[in-house]
Amino acid sequence: MSQPSLKRICLDTNVYIIGTQEPDSDEAQILRAIGYYGKEQIQLEAEIILSPELIDQIRRVGKYLWNKDKAGFVLGIIWSRLNIYYVTPDEQWRNLLAELVNAGREHLKFAKISMRNIYSRGMLANKCLDKIKG
Repeated sequence: MSQPSLKRICLDTNVYIIGTQEPDSDEAQILRAIGYYGKEQIQLEAEIILSPELIDQIRRVGKYLWNKDKAGFVLGIIWSRLNIYYVTPDEQWRNLLAELVNAGREHLKFAKISMRNIYSRGMLANKCLDKIKG
């Protein structure tokens, strides 16, 4: 079986948490493939994307489920065994995020206005029906 050609991959917090907690899980198989459990099991040579947000999530969830020592241990394994591509949010990234958030708010405003219009039309339709019936 040929090895998939991936340059970088980003894994969800749950892959690290469940893959550590349950060694027979699908998440653990993913971790094995990227070298989390040791270099001899690597099947994917891709860089693993890591960000401050992901580190914080692993730390918070790990402390909640286990304790701060085991959460730190998991982060230590990630840093020492994986081929990390560290992403630092910069000003351009923050501006793009703000644009996305604002665009989402505009869509939400539009949705609220649309729902109000639908509701108003429904109320008007009900009043008309009441007059017709009455």
